[in-house]
Amino acid sequence: MAEPVSISAKIKISEENYKKYLRKVSQDIASSVFDCIKNEDSNYFVFKYVKKENAFYAFFFFNYGNSDFLLHHSLLHNLKQIEAYLDQESIGYIIANVNAYNCAKADLIFAAKIKNKKISAARFSSKETNEFWNDAAKYFFEETETDFYTAFLFKQIIDKSIVKKVEKLQEEHRTQTLKNSLHTATLEQPIEIFANYFYNGITFYTVELNEITSFVNVNLQELRKTDYGLRDDSSIIIGNLRIMIRDGAKFKKHQRASMRYYASLETVYSSSLEAYPNSDGASFKMYSEYVAEDHLHIYFVGQQFLKTDVGDYKINSCGYYYQNIVLYSAKQIRVGRIVINGIDEASFSIISEIAGMLVSNSRSDLSHFILHCKDKNGELIIRERNLHKPNVVVERISSLSNYLNNLEKKNKENSLTYIPGKFYEYGVEKYYTGMNQWLKKYFEKEYQKNIYSAYLHRGFNDYFYCCFQLYLKSNDTIHFEKAIVLFDKIEKTCFVEPFIFHNIACIYTALNFLDKAIESITAAIYCGYEGIDLIWDDIHLKSLFIHPQFILIKEYYYTYASQYPIIDEPLLDMLNTVITESSPITAASYPSPIRDTLYRVLQNFYIPDYNLLSNEEKHPWRKINPKITLFLNNAFCHHLSQLGYIELYNQYKNYEVINAKTHYYAMVAFFRSAHFKYRMCAHSDYLSIADKIKDLIAKNKTTAEIIELEKEIKASPINKILNIL
Repeated sequence: MAEPVSISAKIKISEENYKKYLRKVSQDIASSVFDCIKNEDSNYFVFKYVKKENAFYAFFFFNYGNSDFLLHHSLLHNLKQIEAYLDQESIGYIIANVNAYNCAKADLIFAAKIKNKKISAARFSSKETNEFWNDAAKYFFEETETDFYTAFLFKQIIDKSIVKKVEKLQEEHRTQTLKNSLHTATLEQPIEIFANYFYNGITFYTVELNEITSFVNVNLQELRKTDYGLRDDSSIIIGNLRIMIRDGAKFKKHQRASMRYYASLETVYSSSLEAYPNSDGASFKMYSEYVAEDHLHIYFVGQQFLKTDVGDYKINSCGYYYQNIVLYSAKQIRVGRIVINGIDEASFSIISEIAGMLVSNSRSDLSHFILHCKDKNGELIIRERNLHKPNVVVERISSLSNYLNNLEKKNKENSLTYIPGKFYEYGVEKYYTGMNQWLKKYFEKEYQKNIYSAYLHRGFNDYFYCCFQLYLKSNDTIHFEKAIVLFDKIEKTCFVEPFIFHNIACIYTALNFLDKAIESITAAIYCGYEGIDLIWDDIHLKSLFIHPQFILIKEYYYTYASQYPIIDEPLLDMLNTVITESSPITAASYPSPIRDTLYRVLQNFYIPDYNLLSNEEKHPWRKINPKITLFLNNAFCHHLSQLGYIELYNQYKNYEVINAKTHYYAMVAFFRSAHFKYRMCAHSDYLSIADKIKDLIAKNKTTAEIIELEKEIKASPINKILNIL
C-alpha cells in the first residue's frame, strides 16, 4: 500500500567537507528537485547545511511510496555517498521511514548511524528516534506551512548551489519545450508545457479537477513558471484563472498556511484573483494566516474592510477553522466573515481563551464552535453549528455550567438521529434498542428525505440482522414484530441494499412463512444481491432446502443468473423512478445517494443491447427497451461520478440506445482522464467519441434534444479546445 514516506539524515560535518560532498551530489539532487517541481506531485524536500550546529540536514518527503521505493531511491544512494567526506568527529544518522508522519522504530526500513568516519547499520532506541522526530519537526515540518516551490525560491530550504542548478534545468526544459517542440503538438498528442497546462497545436489550455479552461493570446515563447503559477509578458495565470497585468515580474504571492493573497504594485488580489477595491499592493503585508494589512485596510480571513471601521483589534484563533476565528475591538466583533450584533463591543471580552470545542461528546456536536464570553450585560456564548452553512449565534447564559448541562442533554437527544449505520459502534442489543427509538421518532421524516439512500438502508439491514441475532439468543420471535412492520414500509426501496432480502428471508423462515421467504430470495436475485451464494448454504434457511420453489430458484440462478443477474422490468421501473426523483449529481450533492446502486446494477447486471435482440417484434425484451434507454442515458448523464465512469462507458458505448448527450458527457470524462498523470485512456479515445457525436447530431439534426445539445456543446470550454461543432 502506498502512503507518505520519507528519507532523512542529520550528520555533523565540517562546512568544508560538506561543500566537497555537495559538489559530488548536487547535480543528482537538483534533478530530483526539478522533477518534484515539474510534476507537482506533493513531494517536499529539505537539503541544507545548518551552521549553528555544524551539521548537514536532509528530509525527503514523498506523498506516495513503500519500502521498496525507498530502499532503491537515488536520494538514499546520494546520502550514503557522504561517507567519503566524513570528519573524524562526524556523528549522525540516515533513516528511511515508511510512515512520514511518525518515527517509530517499527517503521524504519533503513537505519544507519555515522561514527568513526563510517556509515553502519544500527538499531536505534526510542529515545533516539524521538530526537530524529524533533529534528524533523524543527527543520522540515515547520517549513511545510509554505508550499514547496515558494519555500524553494525564498526560504533557503535547499542549498543555494542546488537551487541554481534547478533553475538552469527549468530554463532548459522551458526552452526545449516551448521553442523546439511546439510544432509537434497535435490534437492526438498535445504537449504538456507545465504540469496540467497543455498545447494541442491550436489552443493553450488547462485541465484541473473538473475545470477545463482555454486561454487566448498567451505568448508561449515567454511563458515561464513562478511560485504562484505562470506568467508571460502581459498576464498572470493561476490554476484556471487569468488576469492581465503590466509588470508580472513584480507580482507576488503572499501565503501563510492555507490562506493566500496575491499582490501587484498597485492592487491586492484574493486567492481567486479578484481585485480588492482601493487596495494597495505596495504596502500590503501578511502578519499571520488570519490577518494582513495595507495602509488603509485590514484583510481578515480573505475579507477586506477599512482600518477606521475597526480600530485596534485582537485575534482569538481557538476556533481552528477560518470560519470560527474571532477579530474583536471596541468598535466591531467578527467571527470569520460574519459581523456579530447584539453585543456591547466596548466591554466585550473572551473568558475562555482555549474554548475551541467545549463540547464534542456526540456526533451532533462534532465541529461545533463554542466561545465563552462576556460584556457589560453578562455572560454569553458565541457558537456556530455548521461550518458549511455559517450561522453564528449569540446566546445569553446564566452560567457556563448550566449551559453545558443543558447542551449535553440536548446532544443526547439529538445523537439518536444518527443511529442508523452505527451498528459496529453500538453492538447488537444497544443498536436494536436505539433503532427502535429512532424508528418511532424519526423514521417517517428521514425515510422520505433519504428514500433511496443505500447508507440508510444499510442501517435498516443492520437492524434486521440484530433482530435475528436476538432471536437466536433468546428463541423469542417478539423481536421480529417490528422488523416485519419496518420491512413492509421499505420493501419497494430495498433494491438499493439487497442484503436486506437475505436477512428478511431468515426472519420469515424462522416464523415459518416459507412462501414469504421464497419471495425475498427471489427479490435478492432480481436485485443483484452479491452474496447470493451464501443463501444456498445458510443453515438458518435449512427448512427451505427441500421446498420445490427454492429448488427451482436455485436451478434458475445457476443456469441463467450466476454470472450476471438479468435485469427485469420491475427493477427498471424502480431505477427509473429513483433517477427521476433524485437530483442530478453536483459538487454540492456529491456523492449522489443512488450512485452506489447505479454502479452495482451497471457493473453486475446483464442489460440487453437492442442491436442483439431477435428480429421478432414480440420478443419480450423489446417491450422494455424504452425503459433501458431511459435508464442508461440518465444514469450516465446525471448520476455517475468520474470514479469508474470510463470502464462503465466502455461496457455500454456501442449500445444503440446510447444517445448523443451521453456520448458527449463521456467525451468530457475521457478528456479529463487523458490529461491526468495517471490517465486511464488515450487522447485518441475522446477524439473518436467526438466523431461519434458529430455523426449522431448530423442524423438527428432537427430534434429538440439535439438542438439543445448543440447549444450546450458550442458554449462549452471543451469545444473551444477541440472545435467539435
